Amino acid sequence: MMLLLGSCGSYKLISDKVSNPIILKCPDYLVPEEAASLSKFRKGTGFDLVDVKFEVKIKKVQLGCISNIERNTKVGSMEIDVNLLFSASLGPANLGRKIKLSYFVSVVSPENEILGKQDVPIVIEFPENKSNTIFSSEPVFITLQIRPDRSINFYRVFVGLKLNQDEVLYNREKIANQRYVEYLIGVPIALKKNQLNLLLKKYKKSRYAYQLPREGLQKLLGQQRHRRRLVPSPQQ
Repeated sequence: MMLLLGSCGSYKLISDKVSNPIILKCPDYLVPEEAASLSKFRKGTGFDLVDVKFEVKIKKVQLGCISNIERNTKVGSMEIDVNLLFSASLGPANLGRKIKLSYFVSVVSPENEILGKQDVPIVIEFPENKSNTIFSSEPVFITLQIRPDRSINFYRVFVGLKLNQDEVLYNREKIANQRYVEYLIGVPIALKKNQLNLLLKKYKKSRYAYQLPREGLQKLLGQQRHRRRLVPSPQQ
């Protein structure tokens, strides 16, 4: 499952090495939905909220691109710097003010062949008396080779947090639960974020989406029924 962010937030710079230069758009970039966030739990525990050490989310990705293409041959390169913005929060199980994690930046072909990948370790420090912070990464630099049979549309840039197998499975279940809640109430998650977070906390012991009972969800949402109509579930 992929979240396509596109390159609308990218910026383009013109190389001054040639007059009347060829300017190419930045390649599309994508963040796999299951790699867009990390919930780190204390070792040897389950997935209870009291065991959360920290949570990190990718908030924004920006590409900076400089084209250097020979006009006659259409051969050259593009220099790209990849910049990320993270939000981070400390959980009840974290005793320090510093967390360590890694993210990856990879370049992929249309056939999903990985042409290059960088793993980037980062350290996020929290101010005193603050359990939430915003962190900007140092730029990661990529060089793409451009030629007539390999234009900029040949490349895609993938960005995500590095997770272990348990963390990937946790994110997949969380995403499935959110999709299921959307189906039940017929309202996009973004419109009822606070309520949906409450629902997922209440039903955190339900490990799979189909275990979430509709009656319980309706009860928790009862105070909002006068504002938004629940979509009836299909007949079983």
